[in-house]
Amino acid sequence: MIQILETENPPSLTEIKKSDGFFLNLSVVNHFEIRSVVYEMLKKAKENLPTHLTFMIYEAYRTFALQEQKFQEQILHQKKLYPVLSEQEIHQKARVYTADPKRESGHQTGGAVDITLCDLSGKELDMGTDIHEFVYKTRTHSDRLSDFERENRRILLDALTAVGFVNYPAEWWHFSYGDRLWAKSLGKTETLFAPVHL
Repeated sequence: MIQILETENPPSLTEIKKSDGFFLNLSVVNHFEIRSVVYEMLKKAKENLPTHLTFMIYEAYRTFALQEQKFQEQILHQKKLYPVLSEQEIHQKARVYTADPKRESGHQTGGAVDITLCDLSGKELDMGTDIHEFVYKTRTHSDRLSDFERENRRILLDALTAVGFVNYPAEWWHFSYGDRLWAKSLGKTETLFAPVHL
């Protein structure tokens, strides 16, 4: 069982700024907040990128309500894909792609980010799928990637894991620090962060 060890009391969220060299994709949300310590890690990770690349951020902190909305949308999506499955089976499939907010999403802690690569003009690199596109190639190490797509994912993965993030293997774009995914991936018994309630 993983226990929560809250290192920031009260937790502080900070706004991700374009002025720090990040691009912010407004297609999902129009606010970008994250734990201050995680933001510093993103800045360090950016230094690991080739000089012609930077990060495009889609999402960071999510409220419980937003996480619940996304989870219910994923349940409906899975029901369309698998109309004969039971509610329990649908729920299990939905949890692969969207965390059940009652079980805590990394986004709810302010420790997770959905992120990709782009050039210095903001043009996103080809990663094999769009962010939040849930298909077979969504898995970080999918065997259906082209060499080009695989290399782009490697650059993203290397830059972020070098500073302490872990990747959720079912989603190439999702990286965490200090949450349950991070703790479980590293064999830890404690998370650093609890959910932030704003």
